[in-house]
Amino acid sequence: MYRSLSRGGSGSGPHLHAGKATCASSNLANDEDRLCGGGVVISGAQAELAALAVALDAPVATTISGQGSLSENHPLCLGVVGANGGTPETRDLVARADLVVFVGCRTGSVTTERWQFPSRGMPVIHIDVDPQVVSANYRVEAALVGDAKLALRALVDHLAARGSRRLHDAARLAAEAKARKFALFGSWLSSRPRPYSLNAL
Repeated sequence: MYRSLSRGGSGSGPHLHAGKATCASSNLANDEDRLCGGGVVISGAQAELAALAVALDAPVATTISGQGSLSENHPLCLGVVGANGGTPETRDLVARADLVVFVGCRTGSVTTERWQFPSRGMPVIHIDVDPQVVSANYRVEAALVGDAKLALRALVDHLAARGSRRLHDAARLAAEAKARKFALFGSWLSSRPRPYSLNAL
């Protein structure tokens, strides 16, 4: 299942026609989901990402460049993933997912920790404005090529029209993972002499 692309003055957005709309929304509605946001900030798609995360009851993890895609105080925000910010707690939730949705993310070696989190076998939906990025590193179940803001809004609207939603207790899972992560950070900091050395950090 690949792409359908339209172009307009406000950006490039996918037409959610028959086959692709059914494939993408069925995967989103029927699996326990995790969202990894990347280029959402660039397209100004924060509100759309939050709406989709709530509709799916799915935790959202970001890359370093994707910080701000979802407020760190949002109950579904898991925090940063990848080799330059991920922790065992965030890796665990990504590894346990039934499906990962990449949004505006190049799925490079740093973000995925050399394609371990998620693994190559993880079912993936990929949203990106660049068709060469989509499925470059992962086999995708469905792909939407277009502006992240327009693609996410289209998915939110399509799911709303279907009236389908499953709850996965995602807020609790995200809260528990963040609590373990911050407890680890606190233990690490308390074991170091003060003032802290920037080199040590």
